[in-house]
Amino acid sequence: MFNRPYTAICQNSNGFTSAISIDAPDGHDKARAAVKDKYPDLQVVAMIPGVHSGHTYVYDSPAVVPYPKSDSGGPWPENLPPGF
Repeated sequence: MFNRPYTAICQNSNGFTSAISIDAPDGHDKARAAVKDKYPDLQVVAMIPGVHSGHTYVYDSPAVVPYPKSDSGGPWPENLPPGF
């Protein structure tokens, strides 16, 4: 088995994204497992063969916005037209 350089795009639980250079075994599952072993707190988003972390732009996930609460069904406004 041989290792090759990869750039791993990872996110932490807060949505912060980073590009990490790592030597990992070749292959879809083996490469991902190598990143998870070395960085257990990160989620692997992508693996790109080669060393690109020094000139890669990464973007954090947007903050989680709760859904707006629906109308609680309060009293109807008094200025509605007849038959509404």
